[in-house]
Amino acid sequence: MDRIFSMDKTAIMGEEPVTFIVITLLMMLCAYLSGQTMAKNWRKMGKVIFFAIIVVVGHRFLLTTLRNAEFFNIYGVAMSTIVMFTVAILTYLRDKADKMVNQYPWELEKKGLFGWVKIK
Repeated sequence: MDRIFSMDKTAIMGEEPVTFIVITLLMMLCAYLSGQTMAKNWRKMGKVIFFAIIVVVGHRFLLTTLRNAEFFNIYGVAMSTIVMFTVAILTYLRDKADKMVNQYPWELEKKGLFGWVKIK
């Protein structure tokens, strides 16, 4: 129970920082691909959140099984959630804007990285 609220590096990341970085990059790729797929198939933001939760659980599971990290460590879960949600949501918003502009080029033009505006 003490390790759940521990700021101990091994409780959050596991025993090896290199393994943590590799697993995190792999799961960030999963979050990226899920956000991209949801945008390309015109899904809603709720599905992006749902799949980002699955990626967070997978991230914590891999750290727990491979590197003896604590699965329910509050700080580790918060860190995983922030990173994976950010990657999935930003990818979703960027690809949805691209899809809208490509789908309706006579009506919309790209504005910034995540937006579009009507052509006047």
